[in-house]
Amino acid sequence: MRSAVADRLARLWVRPASREDRNIRYLLAQTALAGVVQGGIVTFLPVFLARLGASTLLVSLLTALPTLVTIGLSLPAGLIVARWTRLVATSARWYYLLRLTYLMVALAGLLAPPWGPLLIVLLWGLSAIPSTIANTAWYSVLAAAVAPERRPVINGVRWALLGLVSAGSVALFGEVLEALPFPTGYVAVFLLSALAGFLNVWFYAHLEIDDPPPSAVTTPVARSARLATLAAPLARRSAFRTYTVLTLLLRVGLFLPAGLYSVFWVRDLGASDAWIGWRTTVGNAALTLGYYLWGRYASRSPHRRVLALAGGGLGLYPLLTALTAPETLWLLLVAALVWGSAPPGWTWPCSRGCSRPPPLTSAPATWPSTPPWPTWWPSWPRSSAPLWPMDWASAGPWSWRAAVFWGRRRWPSGGRSDHDWSAPTGPAMIGPPTFAWEEPMTWWRRPLEGPARIVAHRGASGYVPENTLLAFQRAYELGADAIECDVHLSADGQPVVIHDRTLDRTTSGRGPVSALTVAELRMLDAGAWRGPEFAGLRLPTLAEVLDWARERLPVVIELKRDPPHDRALPGAVWAVLRETAMEDRCLVISFAPDLLRAFRAAGGESPIGLLGMRPDPDLIAGARDLGAVMALPHVGLVDERLVARAKAAGLGLGVWTVNDPETAQRLDRLGVDALTTDYPDRLRAALRAGVR
Repeated sequence: MRSAVADRLARLWVRPASREDRNIRYLLAQTALAGVVQGGIVTFLPVFLARLGASTLLVSLLTALPTLVTIGLSLPAGLIVARWTRLVATSARWYYLLRLTYLMVALAGLLAPPWGPLLIVLLWGLSAIPSTIANTAWYSVLAAAVAPERRPVINGVRWALLGLVSAGSVALFGEVLEALPFPTGYVAVFLLSALAGFLNVWFYAHLEIDDPPPSAVTTPVARSARLATLAAPLARRSAFRTYTVLTLLLRVGLFLPAGLYSVFWVRDLGASDAWIGWRTTVGNAALTLGYYLWGRYASRSPHRRVLALAGGGLGLYPLLTALTAPETLWLLLVAALVWGSAPPGWTWPCSRGCSRPPPLTSAPATWPSTPPWPTWWPSWPRSSAPLWPMDWASAGPWSWRAAVFWGRRRWPSGGRSDHDWSAPTGPAMIGPPTFAWEEPMTWWRRPLEGPARIVAHRGASGYVPENTLLAFQRAYELGADAIECDVHLSADGQPVVIHDRTLDRTTSGRGPVSALTVAELRMLDAGAWRGPEFAGLRLPTLAEVLDWARERLPVVIELKRDPPHDRALPGAVWAVLRETAMEDRCLVISFAPDLLRAFRAAGGESPIGLLGMRPDPDLIAGARDLGAVMALPHVGLVDERLVARAKAAGLGLGVWTVNDPETAQRLDRLGVDALTTDYPDRLRAALRAGVR
């Protein structure tokens, strides 16, 4: 065991064997340095302003001003980044500019009030410009740097590393501030943060990715059309509209006193820098442990229960803070435990189900495909809520405890949300994050840069027996982006992976699938029909396929019609998805709208798609009415008109079954999202050739 761990560490740090291993090494290094930045200037800058005697309004502006800049730049930043052909190099230059503002903030700390605090707030607000622009490219860079099958593990390691380094750094910096005279200690901490920030970007700049081709804007689109596109999700989906409004209300309540915490600690409680540092260290440790514990609990519990428990914890933090007095400073540590442990409970179900945004239409064909379009609605509550501390603070310094009671758990700087904080961020750590929906949330949609997704039809069924674990493994080896399988119910109510409602064609059995139990189905040969070399293959259950796919590929699951036995199929499939924690890595599809409605009625939260043999508008309208994320037409139905209507309806478009390379290239040029094929390697080669 020790030898295996040592070999893995050596592979990453001493002699990385591949470009991806080198990228992982650089990502871990820049993540650790991001923890130093977070534990330094991000944590102690608002505390510094409070000790300088800055007004509550000015401290609150430290959160609100970057928010205003981020809101104004989010969409233009996407247009800028869309034209970049060297994502890493260009975004690194913007990150270097961001780190330069840290250096300027440190020097501004030497100026006496009122000019010093004013200049610090102004610089912090302006630094959101390079931060917003560079952060727009961050998720595209991350997606290109690490393969999807390794990304969940690497991100988990990065988040844990970030929390540990932040916890250690903030405790160390707190002791440094106690040892050095004011304001020399703060200036030193900010300078060290700037140095760590520059090193952070240096490692980021060494990431190696395949740069995308430049995007081009053709015909300008009217402002009214853009606004209609952005408003479409709220107009179409009552559930998403409710979620958006409730999220805004939650964020308003949580951000309301964000600018007051630091002032409360310093002026009302008289807390030392060491106390504030250790409080944040305890919170960071709880946060790191919380992601692990909540992840285990959330994977087995209803989202409503998880959200209720986490919401209660979020409310406890401001209450405990408000109850803290100078003689009971130890309550700050208890509050910090709640502050760190509660937010992951909110993040998990939101990122895995309840906050899944509806499929937003990407920009029309005449717009460049840029990151902000599919992320605008999910992020606007985050972006608008931090403005409230400024309004609240301007109401006057009445009753700190009453104000804090209505607040949220926050960093002294204003907070940590469910953003990926190990990105080389800047003031967005204090203001709103530039948040992007990343895989697995939208894996079924076409990448922002690159060709259509390739889905292996019943696995690599052109080469080996369909709907077997061998077919799925072969698809994975041949470079498929996802696999597709079909499910029927066995006699004992378990979803089994097989296309036909009868066993005759693809197994050694006879009669309907629903007549045999899983134990009986396992005794059948599912490979010999294709050739003697495949004899001995077995029918897999859906649970077995999902267990195999968990660290490899997303799965498209087709609910097959088989009345009356299919009535229980949607609920059985949802139960397996939850048991295997694959809800967000699966797309549930069917030709039968009633089966998809039954899936939703059974509590199914995974995205759904409607298959169709009939031409538009039946398929598009039906998919939209179901709340599907994709329409999946037969290849013979697809033309420019259908693609345009699907995009106008906010739907992804997946085409089946595409085995001809020239057809694949034509469909890719039309802008379809996914191509389902029996030969994933052939289509991969065809799409690469088409790009050239």
